[in-house]
Amino acid sequence: MRAIEVKLRQGAKSGKGGIIPGAKVTPEIAAIRSVPVGGPSLQPNRFAEYDDMASLLAFIERIQATVPVPVGVKIVVGDPAFVDALAAERARSGRGPDYISVDGAEGGTGVALPSLSDHMGLSLADAIVAIGNTYHRHGVRDHVTIIGAGRVANGAEAAFVLAMGVDLVNVARAFLFSLGCIQALRCHTNECPTGVATQSAWRQRGLVLEEKRSRVANYARALQEDLMVVVRSYGLRSPAELRRDHLEIVEGVGQRPRASWVYPYPAEEGVTMRDVA
Repeated sequence: MRAIEVKLRQGAKSGKGGIIPGAKVTPEIAAIRSVPVGGPSLQPNRFAEYDDMASLLAFIERIQATVPVPVGVKIVVGDPAFVDALAAERARSGRGPDYISVDGAEGGTGVALPSLSDHMGLSLADAIVAIGNTYHRHGVRDHVTIIGAGRVANGAEAAFVLAMGVDLVNVARAFLFSLGCIQALRCHTNECPTGVATQSAWRQRGLVLEEKRSRVANYARALQEDLMVVVRSYGLRSPAELRRDHLEIVEGVGQRPRASWVYPYPAEEGVTMRDVA
C-alpha cells in the first residue's frame, strides 16, 4: 500500500517533535531535507502549514489534489475533542483524511523521552474506541480507514486490536527485531551495533540483506498464520469478523467483563461488522 501520511504526533514523542542528529545527516539526507550536511534535522512540534482544524483540512486537501494515493494522519489520542472535530467535519462536508493511523501510548522508539513514552496519550485500546465510536456516532465510520499500532507482535495481539475496531494493523518494532534490532538504545548515536539504524557504511555491513530478507518474510508469514489460528479458534472465517464481543477483559479474580461492556458500541450501532469495525 502506498500513501501519504501527515504525522501530527505519535506515542513515543507526543508534543515533542523529532530530530535527526547531525552525525546521521549524510549528503543524501541533507539534499532531501534541505539542511546542512552534518547538521541536525529538526522536526518541530508545530508547523507553518496548519495550526487549527480548518488549516489542517486545507493542507490535507492540497496533498489529496496532488497525489493519486490515500492521504491520512497519524495521531496519538489525547483530547477526544480533536477526533470529534475530524468526524464532525467529515459528516458535515465530506472533508478529511482518507485514513487515521492511531498510535497507542505503548508505541515508541528506543530513544524517546520516558516522560512522554510512558505517560502521554491513551492506550491503543482506548484510542481505537475513541476514534471508532466517534466516527460511528457521526454516521461516517465507513468513510475512513482506521489503522492501529502499539507493540503488536503476534497473532493474538493483532486479533485484539482488530476486534477493538480497526481495519488494519501496523507492526513496526517486531519487524525491526526480525531484521536484527537488539534494542541497544543507540539509534540516535549513529552507532547501531547491528547496522539497522545507522548511516555508517562500516556498521551497515552487519545488515546482510541476503540473510535478513528471509527472516523478515518468515516473520510476516508467521504473523499472518498466527492471526488466522486465533480467528479460526473463534469459529470465524476472517479477521474482519472479530468484534469486541469476542473479548473478555480480566480485571480480577472472577471479574471478566466482555470488552463490549467495558467499551460499548454507540447506541445506534448496527449489526454488521463493517458498521463498527
